[in-house]
Amino acid sequence: MGYRVGIDGHVLDGKNQGTKTFLRGLLRAIPSTAHEFVVYCFHPERQANEITNPRVRFQPLHNHNAALRLGFEFPRSFRRDRIDIGMFQYVAPPIGPTRTMVVVHDLLPFTHPQFFPLPFRLRMAALLPHSVARAAAVVTVSEATRAAIRARFPRAAAVHLVPEGPSFAAAALLAPRTEDLDADALPHGLRAGRFVLAVGRIEPRKTRAFLRAGRDDIDLVLVGAQDMGYEWRPPTHPRVRHIVGADDALLLRLHRAAGLFVYPSAAEGFGLPLLDAVLAGAPVLSSDRTSMPEVGGTSAHYFDPDADDAEAWLANAIAHHFGGDPFQPATAEMRARHARHYAWDAAAQRLIEILDGM
Repeated sequence: MGYRVGIDGHVLDGKNQGTKTFLRGLLRAIPSTAHEFVVYCFHPERQANEITNPRVRFQPLHNHNAALRLGFEFPRSFRRDRIDIGMFQYVAPPIGPTRTMVVVHDLLPFTHPQFFPLPFRLRMAALLPHSVARAAAVVTVSEATRAAIRARFPRAAAVHLVPEGPSFAAAALLAPRTEDLDADALPHGLRAGRFVLAVGRIEPRKTRAFLRAGRDDIDLVLVGAQDMGYEWRPPTHPRVRHIVGADDALLLRLHRAAGLFVYPSAAEGFGLPLLDAVLAGAPVLSSDRTSMPEVGGTSAHYFDPDADDAEAWLANAIAHHFGGDPFQPATAEMRARHARHYAWDAAAQRLIEILDGM
């Protein structure tokens, strides 16, 4: 017997972030199944055009206020639509007529509080424990995060692993690397193979290490925006390019043309930019913390971002890479094997298996 699953899809209408990519990838890949999926979002017509899966239908949300949405709208809508299981990202309604599945992408506000403003930490501390305790199933995206959840919430329901897939179509990422892109294909006069790409949180160490490398013939491309009250801004420098709001087509071109991808993050629940870079065939330097070694596997090269000499090491690594001693990217065979493991079809099938067991 199948369930009718109601999904909180408000993130689909928000900014580009991991929760949005995760939900969008899953919904597109849901296979034929006895379960029904009803997604509640602010622009159902738009999402139905972007996520064309006949097994998924969309219903409107009305409350932009999270407290009203969780406390009143979802319980009322779930009763009306006879929802059996509610699926939420991080925070579920405190009470309601259905069992819940809670997706916890990371516990970074608890394990790395220095990266988050106090109001956000307090909100998560107040709401997440109750959501996890009440959930019939908890889902997460990496073994590192699953271990963190089990350690902090030992009485939680079973914690299931549903790894993410890439941001782009696997075929586009796995195609032979593009080293001869037309000049018009890349912004700011960038040259294929002659720039360092960093995607994600904008932070000082990326720029400082690059400038210390002393390569006047190489550019640094920072893709991302400040978040969570983080005030640092990249310096004005002719070789540092900061791109905000890049669309998928541009991001894909940057991944396929980068001479080196650098991911010095101190902590990630999953690390989707790292997966994209590995599958695109870029040489990759990554932090060795939290989920990064799991996601990058043997296809990336790692360093300790908290070591005393980490910035100097990274600067030296960049200089040597472009000076004739390059880091090697994953082979085509390694990339294809990685793509089979981290695939949205596999993630959606795993979700169905979890629902079958509830």
